[in-house]
Parts: sequence; structure tokens; C-alpha cells
Amino acid sequence: MPSTFNFIKLTPFLVLGQLVIGLMSFLATAALFGGGVFATICAFIITVMAPHIVALTAVIGAIQVWDWPWILAIIIFMWPVVLFVLSILGIVAGTTGLSAYAAWRSGKMKNGFWQETKSSDILEGEYTIIRDQDEDAIGKD
Repeated sequence: MPSTFNFIKLTPFLVLGQLVIGLMSFLATAALFGGGVFATICAFIITVMAPHIVALTAVIGAIQVWDWPWILAIIIFMWPVVLFVLSILGIVAGTTGLSAYAAWRSGKMKNGFWQETKSSDILEGEYTIIRDQDEDAIGKD
């Protein structure tokens, strides 16, 4: 329970930080579009309607208009997109690695290549079906 309590105490700072980044994105986009009234209205509409696009325009605006280093602009404005792409790559790499490991362990992969499974390689189990017995016979045991 302490970790949840600490997160609750940290939440207002995270919200405030996200609001500051959103305002900076809006201002960088407005500066990229020229800085007039029309550019400000367009920047506001794009900020509200398409936050991923405004992240890209904020990076471009911060680099071109405010002369920021590109790595700083990407870290500040594109961190959700970067985390999303990294998580997708991690999921793909993890599932691919797990499936290859499972294939290697099951014997379907030899020396890094998939092997065809022959019908003679498949083992079939033997089984017998036991019919239901009378309820009287079961109770007598």
C-alpha cells in the first residue's frame, strides 16, 4: 500500500508537468506556423485534435524556431511516442525470441533453421475409453 500512496502524492506534479509540456507544444507549433492569430488558432486546433501530430510539429518548431538541440526536443515532446515504439519493438522481439526458443526446445529448429515435422516423428498416445459403470457398482466399492 505505501507505493500507491506515494504515487498519489506524486500525481499532481505529473499532471502539472504534462500541462507545461502541452503548453510548450502549443507554443512551438504556433511559432512554427508563423506566430500570428491564424497560426495560433491552427496550433490550438491541432493540439486538441491530434496530439501526436502536434508532438512532431513541436519538435520541428523547437529545432527550427527556438534553436533547440534535436535530442532535447525529442526527449521533451516525443517521449510518449518513443516509449510506445520501444514497447512495441520489445513485445515483437520478446514474442519472436520466445517462439524461436520454444521451437528450439521442441526440436522443430536445428542449427537455426526450421525443420519439417514428418508423420513418423509424431507420437500418438494409446488410450482406452472406460464406459460409465452402474451407480450401484460404484457405491459397492
